[in-house]
Amino acid sequence: MRIPVSELSMQKRPFRILSLSGGGVRGIFQAVFLRCIGETLNVPLWKLFDLIAGTSTGSIIGMGIALGIDTNRIEEFYKTHSYVIFDKRFMANVRRGPKYDQKHLSKYLKQVFSNKKLADTKTHVLVTASCLDQFQHRVFSTIPTQGTADLNLSAVDVVLCSSAAPTYFSPVKPAGQERTYIDGGLWANSPSSLAIAWAHRYLKFPFESIRLLSVGTGEFPNGMTQAQLESLRPYSPDAIRAIFEIMFSCQASFADHHAQEILGSHNFLRINASLDQVVSLDEVEKALTKLPAYAEEQAQRNLETIKNMFLLSDMSDSHSSNESVDQMAVTEDQLVSRHLIAATGLTGFYPSRDHYMLRGKSASSIDKYVATARNSVVMVSINLMTGMQFDDLCTILRRKLEDTNGKFQVVISLLNPYRDDLMSTLGPSLGKESKYLSDSIKETIGNLLEFQKSLSSSSQERFSVHLHNSIPFGSAIMIDHKDAHGRIQIETKPYKAALRRSFAFEVAPTGIDGLYATIATGYEELLRDGKLVSEKDLKETSKPKNRKQTKPKK
Repeated sequence: MRIPVSELSMQKRPFRILSLSGGGVRGIFQAVFLRCIGETLNVPLWKLFDLIAGTSTGSIIGMGIALGIDTNRIEEFYKTHSYVIFDKRFMANVRRGPKYDQKHLSKYLKQVFSNKKLADTKTHVLVTASCLDQFQHRVFSTIPTQGTADLNLSAVDVVLCSSAAPTYFSPVKPAGQERTYIDGGLWANSPSSLAIAWAHRYLKFPFESIRLLSVGTGEFPNGMTQAQLESLRPYSPDAIRAIFEIMFSCQASFADHHAQEILGSHNFLRINASLDQVVSLDEVEKALTKLPAYAEEQAQRNLETIKNMFLLSDMSDSHSSNESVDQMAVTEDQLVSRHLIAATGLTGFYPSRDHYMLRGKSASSIDKYVATARNSVVMVSINLMTGMQFDDLCTILRRKLEDTNGKFQVVISLLNPYRDDLMSTLGPSLGKESKYLSDSIKETIGNLLEFQKSLSSSSQERFSVHLHNSIPFGSAIMIDHKDAHGRIQIETKPYKAALRRSFAFEVAPTGIDGLYATIATGYEELLRDGKLVSEKDLKETSKPKNRKQTKPKK
């Protein structure tokens, strides 16, 4: 149940916020992402957050979660009804009035939310809108600021107000309200900064005790060129769409940047899909085709971080859905321990390969882990001797190299097999003869160079094989390690222990003590001290050494 405002500030735990941006049908990204997180953690999502803030399509999803509606049903709402909500056959007069008839959106929302009011939410909500007849912002919330909160308002009316994008849908005047409202995205497309301000101002939470998960609906890093913008006819539908996308995206970008500046990277997590082309808020086919896969990838990538930041206790299915948050709260000692671990940037720990494989949905093989990379992957001392593993990895790398606008980089570094001292040192630790180890690495190098030759010329330049001349403290996979969303997974094992007893951990650049930077720098130095290998090197070193022939004595 929703904790009364008077008791919230007395809770000896962080205040957890979910912020959901606007974006029309692109809300399918949020719906799929949150469904994946909820299913994997086996926890009703409303239990993870003390406040859910939403704008436009984000308000629909956020309200559904706050009311305890199953995330599968929310996802199905988008997949089933978006084609009708944004169907051109039901368009209003495009020369005068909105582009789409709002009655379809209203009808389907009533089927999901029924007659529920804000008072029926299981956790606190905050929904943004814009007041048309005053040109002012409006915040609907269960948290009172001056007098009473908006508890008696219809959930459907509130999200319709927030979703009434100008030129797309008609303004909304809720029953019993004097004002008329339009899309909250006009001033708060990402409500993250607003939610922080309310938690701090009205609930008296200090900034350092607030944690926030912000989920977008897709970002467009390529933007558009000046020529593209100037080619649009003034007041044309394409021009209007472009202006809205620029305005909504820039506001969301600033709000999330500001939120991260306030909370610090260790208490803020932004989830979004980086799209190579603009998907407008009413482009149903594009959104439903592309975004679910991005959402599932992001859920797998960020699961451990979300678990560490927002799952305060063992909220397994042994807890009934009507348990109070107080009953599920961990002790202060447990909370501090988990929070301090998360603050270092540690996002995952796997005590053995057996344990890792038993984790089910939250675990992934090397190829699946690499598939989550956006810009680059660096692999150091990874075992690629298993044929199936090698083939699956190459399939992923080929797709990444050939299909990412010519920017994706791959670096694979192996221990130098031509250094006998390294082979004789590492071999016993792995339980391998030094010659067997050397031959296996040489074979892997040959396979990698053959794979490189099979790529296009552009991709070949962005794929490199290196040899390092020092034994690292563990094998590593570095995903987008120079970016803010990067992470590094390291695996190592005790001397002579079986490989299945090796253990691994993952770190992200969200820590406050420089652990991530220290590890990343160490592996970069390891690569710099090594050498780039080519097919010529492989052939030269594989030639038998010339021995001086002596003539037999007569």
